[in-house]
Amino acid sequence: MKRASEADLLDIGRYELFFELATGGMGRVFVARQLGDAGFERLVALKRVHPHLVSDPEVYAMASDEARLSALLHHPNIVPVIDVVDAKGELVLVMEYVEGVSLASLLRARTSSSDADARASDPLALPLVSRIALDALRGLAAAHDARDLNGEPLELVHRDVSPQNLLVGVDGTTRLIDFGIARAEGRLALTKTGVIKGKVVYMAPERLEEKAVDRRADLFAVGAVLYELVCGSWAFGAGDEAAQMSRILLGDIDFALVRERAPSLAPVIERALARRPADRFDSAAEMARAVALAIPPAEPGEVREVLLAAKGRELDTRRERIAKAISERLAAEPDPIEASSADEVAAPAKAARATSEPPRPRRSAPWVVALGLGALVVNAVGWYSLTRRDVVSTPVDKSASVVTTSGPSTKPLETAVTQPSSVAAAASAAIPPGSTTGAPVSASALPRAGGLEASPYNGDLRKSPYKRP
Repeated sequence: MKRASEADLLDIGRYELFFELATGGMGRVFVARQLGDAGFERLVALKRVHPHLVSDPEVYAMASDEARLSALLHHPNIVPVIDVVDAKGELVLVMEYVEGVSLASLLRARTSSSDADARASDPLALPLVSRIALDALRGLAAAHDARDLNGEPLELVHRDVSPQNLLVGVDGTTRLIDFGIARAEGRLALTKTGVIKGKVVYMAPERLEEKAVDRRADLFAVGAVLYELVCGSWAFGAGDEAAQMSRILLGDIDFALVRERAPSLAPVIERALARRPADRFDSAAEMARAVALAIPPAEPGEVREVLLAAKGRELDTRRERIAKAISERLAAEPDPIEASSADEVAAPAKAARATSEPPRPRRSAPWVVALGLGALVVNAVGWYSLTRRDVVSTPVDKSASVVTTSGPSTKPLETAVTQPSSVAAAASAAIPPGSTTGAPVSASALPRAGGLEASPYNGDLRKSPYKRP
């Protein structure tokens, strides 16, 4: 298989792409790692639709169908689509990663490249065939009976049951994959008239005749897979597709080898491959019961042993590639210890910058400012009221002298001794109209407001109860 280029392995969202796992007509499948919060991680399989197909509205709708339908299916024998990503016009379907290989790959591993008939000489043991068929039928039963979120039946038909779409895991369980061309009520993509999608050798006659298709077409495909597992060859022979289609339409099948190798299972295969849908099993569950009664199924552990014997080395190589890819990713990430050391070195510089910046003044709430202004106004009004009642300005005796420390001489006092500015303002406001500014005012000239005569002040400052400095 051609290795993916570096451009193909670019991460998509929270998914880290490791390497290409498989390729098909619709797209390529990659092994990837999903990352999440709190150290969450798990392996997933990313199906990337071929770029030249994404521009086709029908192909885009088919891929959307697969995601929408698979997300509604929850069963141990079905691999669901867990996420859909539209990465710059590229449609990516995220599926659970199942360690294993397709049934087609397992059959090829048991076939010698030099002998095309080697599978017939070394077929799978019948209990293994029964186990694989039962797992496939149980997955189909879940798909056929699936309902949407409103509880309405989906009426889903897979339409592409084949060894390529049956995944055999290392846990010994077989799972159904790829609902890309499944038909369901209300599906987005509709198959064009005259266009047959799927693998001809597993198609029911009604599909080739473009008639109505129901779940019994999937049971026909399981019958064809069972024939191949028992006999090691296709039910409708080799050759070109035209010859195969002719045999399917005519019902030209040789059951002699089936009756020889699995006599108890032959009636089940013959009924499943009946040309008329009415002659087949009515449901996957009914066919599963018939298979289990004909051949008791093997345990999953036995399937695991056969898988590891045929594909164990390939699976080991895949694990090593995954481990190497994860190691390379971890090596490319910054060391958390070095990152923390760098933070410690940068911490003093950050602290210095923080201390050099002047502290920002704290902003008070508007109601605090309003209360402060109100208190100032109340205090000013109170102070003004007190000065209006009690403050009296008096003349100063110019004959008074002041003794200085520089000598015994005296000097007339040239300036008037005044009260504080607020008191002076209050006194000046009480000067009668017509008086000369700065002239002495006697106490008798002032208006006798209430409580003035009881004031401890009078016209002579020397008689004030407060001593002069």
